[in-house]
Amino acid sequence: MIPNINLLPPKQESEVSSKLYVVFGGILILALVVLGFLYVQEGKKVKALQEESTILSTEMNRLTEDIDQLDRSELQTLMESVRFVRSISYPTSTIIDEVNRLKTKTMHVLNYQLTDTQLQLLMTFETMEEAARYLTYLQESPFVYESTIDSLQTMETVLDEENEEETEGELVHYDVKDRVQATFLIELDEDYLKEQVGDPIAK
Repeated sequence: MIPNINLLPPKQESEVSSKLYVVFGGILILALVVLGFLYVQEGKKVKALQEESTILSTEMNRLTEDIDQLDRSELQTLMESVRFVRSISYPTSTIIDEVNRLKTKTMHVLNYQLTDTQLQLLMTFETMEEAARYLTYLQESPFVYESTIDSLQTMETVLDEENEEETEGELVHYDVKDRVQATFLIELDEDYLKEQVGDPIAK
């Protein structure tokens, strides 16, 4: 009698191996999906960082340009300040002395403002003709490059107790005339001032 010998592996072991291959394949596919997802996410982060870096670089360039413009603006302001100091560094008394020299006893200076190379002068006169005459004096002065009357108006004089006096029971009013107020805009002759008092920056 011949014995029945089966040399083939058991069918159950083959099925287990197939299942293991399927599990390993599934795990591998899942790992690839996860890695792919992480790669895409990291790529998006890298792209976002690159865009942010570009924006920051643009902003830095803009700020640098703003700083350069501020530096130029400050330099321009400094130069203007130097020119301003140069133009008004002449003794004020020299100009005011000339203003007073030109006026008569009936002319009065109320106020003046000296800015840059210009003088604004507020004065009162007895008549408009007197104000016009003073303008002519200014135009003929070597200190003055150009002068104009900016405003001209009549000032009404208000009578008070100082303008009245009681004599033998009668109240006597003094004859008080209205005065004319004029504002002069005077452009000074800078070259002539330099000749008279010297260049203040050069000293």
